Amino acid sequence: MLVKSEVRCVDPLLAQINLAFQIAILVVLSASLLLKRKRMLFLHGVGMLMAMILNAVSLILVMIPSSLALNYTLNTFSSIAILHSSIGTIAEALAVWLVASWRLQSPKYCARRRKAMRVTLALWLGALFMGILIYVTLYTNFIL
Repeated sequence: MLVKSEVRCVDPLLAQINLAFQIAILVVLSASLLLKRKRMLFLHGVGMLMAMILNAVSLILVMIPSSLALNYTLNTFSSIAILHSSIGTIAEALAVWLVASWRLQSPKYCARRRKAMRVTLALWLGALFMGILIYVTLYTNFIL
């Protein structure tokens, strides 16, 4: 069981801002997916680029320092936190690779990477869900 007084983490206000930031990224991703459905592929790519940059900022300023500050003992919470960090890092690395390989080129160039894009989105959504669980555990009365 998690004892909150033993957990060192970021300031609750910063965590709340980061949660709102992640939800904003989800909105950007959703809007970008709508652009893709409307065949506005260049704007879709720009939206994904923006989401990747925003997530990188969040990783560097909040998530990595927060993850390094936690005291891990093997329990359900630490397992989710470690899985969240791992999956989130893989998702961001894939996003960076996808955006870097696109380099604002023709959308036809990206068609070959659809599977990687879908995997990246699934990983990011999984990391987001686990991040919300972590937030709820640390900053509300709910305990995993």
